[in-house]
Amino acid sequence: MKKRNLRTDFEVTELKPDIYRINEFDVANCYLVVGEKRALLIDTGTGIGNIVAVVRGITSLPVDVAATHGHPDHLGGKNWFKHYYVHPDDEKMSRKISPALRAGLLLFQGPARKKYGIGLRDLTPGEHPAEPIPMEEGHLFDLGGRTVEVYHTPGHTRGSVIFKLVEDQIVFSGDDVNPFLFLFLPGSTTVREWIPGAERILSLSEGCVNYCGHGADPVPPEQIRAQIRLAEELVRRGNRFPLPVRIAKCADAGAMIFYRPAHVK
Repeated sequence: MKKRNLRTDFEVTELKPDIYRINEFDVANCYLVVGEKRALLIDTGTGIGNIVAVVRGITSLPVDVAATHGHPDHLGGKNWFKHYYVHPDDEKMSRKISPALRAGLLLFQGPARKKYGIGLRDLTPGEHPAEPIPMEEGHLFDLGGRTVEVYHTPGHTRGSVIFKLVEDQIVFSGDDVNPFLFLFLPGSTTVREWIPGAERILSLSEGCVNYCGHGADPVPPEQIRAQIRLAEELVRRGNRFPLPVRIAKCADAGAMIFYRPAHVK
């Protein structure tokens, strides 16, 4: 049987020395932080191609894997590794990531599939049945010369976390302050419950560069403030709309909140 060639042509950008964004074909961003003794891979993407080969092309150090949250576009590639860290509130979700779920997600990525020529054939099962390791608020990843702190910020999912790279003043915020904020998916909090986590991300990002789970641009604080103001207005207005999902736009930031009107407060 002919061995299948796995995609390894991810777009890799060195954001700072030994800090990399691994763009999984415009589907999701993964981030690799390399210290003196260990490396940390934040998120594993959908599982397109062979992400472990990409990581090994950058560093030969031992690698810890940790998730910003449990969705399939961020943990679909977990089975390339033996273990992954995830917040307990998203552990059950992370265990249920199936080939069918990843395939369905990829089918919605029309522009990415066309741009990179990716398809269902490029989704890979990985090499291991990865096991989760609980990761609570306050967990520290000591990479040697670099320290990454974990903060629990429920919103996009109840187990969403952000990672703060202390020495380099970088925050990796996953999807919790994404310009296209989804608060209608299974596992999402209400709009009201999202606000405290977003305020915390804004505070923790002060003086830092904030990179999220999608897109190439850092998240500006003005966007987070605008989304918080919009969320507060949605809570004040309450459930006035019969539609199952509604889109609210930030007039002053070019960002949006996708939410369930029945799931505001």
